[in-house]
Amino acid sequence: MSETGIPIHAVQPGSLADELGIKAGDHLISVNGLRPRDILEYKEIISVPEISLVISSPDGLRELIITKDPHAELGLVFAASIFDGLRTCRNRCEFCFVHQLPRGLRKSLYVRDDDYRLSFLEGSFITLTNLTEADFARIVNSKLSPLYISVHTCDPKLRAKLLGNPRAANIMADLGRLAAGGIKFHLQLVLIPGLNDGAQLEYSLMRLAELGEACLSIAVVPVGLTGFRRGLPNLSAFDSEGARRVLNTVHTWQAKFWNQRGQRILYAADEFFWLAGYPIPAAPEYEDYPQLENGVGLTRLFWDSFADHYRPGAIKEKYLLVTGVSGARVLQQLVLGFNPELQSHIRIVTVPNTLFGGAVTVTGLLGGRDIIRTLLNWRELGYNDNWTVIIPDIIFNRDRLTLDDLTVDDIARSTGFTIKTVAPDGRQLAKLLSRPKKTKYMRWLNE
Repeated sequence: MSETGIPIHAVQPGSLADELGIKAGDHLISVNGLRPRDILEYKEIISVPEISLVISSPDGLRELIITKDPHAELGLVFAASIFDGLRTCRNRCEFCFVHQLPRGLRKSLYVRDDDYRLSFLEGSFITLTNLTEADFARIVNSKLSPLYISVHTCDPKLRAKLLGNPRAANIMADLGRLAAGGIKFHLQLVLIPGLNDGAQLEYSLMRLAELGEACLSIAVVPVGLTGFRRGLPNLSAFDSEGARRVLNTVHTWQAKFWNQRGQRILYAADEFFWLAGYPIPAAPEYEDYPQLENGVGLTRLFWDSFADHYRPGAIKEKYLLVTGVSGARVLQQLVLGFNPELQSHIRIVTVPNTLFGGAVTVTGLLGGRDIIRTLLNWRELGYNDNWTVIIPDIIFNRDRLTLDDLTVDDIARSTGFTIKTVAPDGRQLAKLLSRPKKTKYMRWLNE
């Protein structure tokens, strides 16, 4: 929030704010004499029958007195959820992905947020290492639940070392305090071979099980290592044997949680199954998919969603499906399994990730230039304008930019291909690859 107040990004048409003449570009100075720190406090302050708004516009300051239903919204839309400055991470994690980024990307990618408000609002993971007494009190009093919390290990000394912060040693006390206040949470353990797997993983799961109903889910995720780790500790990625050991531990503890709570609670990222050569679990084993953002169950959800919406039959269009190395395995089984005719109409374009290098294989971290380079290679192989390129929209941010700041139009202009984007859940792709749905007119022609 600047000295001129909170910027108003938009005003919902027909809302109270719209009727009062508030415009996008105006600034909210105060509500009932208070400057809200974030969207949560703003919503709390306006939940009364009468409010006083002070608005700054190009014409100057004005105060508006509004009488309304306490539950009614004003219609103000803000560009961000946090008004008083984002809480950034104070840790120095040995495996922090941001520390492994190449130079030259947009500045926002280097910001390491660790804000409990975004954890509640957007599901971003936090470490709890920067919470003050006032923060704990607000979380409990306002019932900001569930939270998403990065644990990594429950061993105090090891966690302090991994996070590079002595405050990190208090994780079990912090989780217990939140649980006692009625706060529930989803947890993640980013695993590093030889550091917090094996016996350390067993210990962490034993301690987390003590939290009871407060612990809604636990995800185990393999560490992500880029090719830009100069000056950072020497860490290794999981191999197939290490992945199998992790999954064996996961399956053992899933059975324990099931016996205790009737739920598995613990889930492994899809990457562990691919590495181990184990089949992807069936949908019921993911229950309500509580950790999709961690890559837990994405493959199964994609396959099942595709199956639900796919209509077998001949199609005329030809498609190049852009994906990362990990996604290629998912698509390959999909194409081979649903309709042999698809194989003549589809090519899977696997894009190597030179932007991050290392062991980064997920599709969501592909750069636009890597996609362009790969598609131009396919051009040289003879693939022409008869082929339409399909790109998952997860590689684009809210501003429709790739990690290296290219748009869909940039990729289309540079390659000459027609580009379509699809959601990553399999539904839109299934509809593209399905036989056309007969309309009443088409049925009449065939009669």
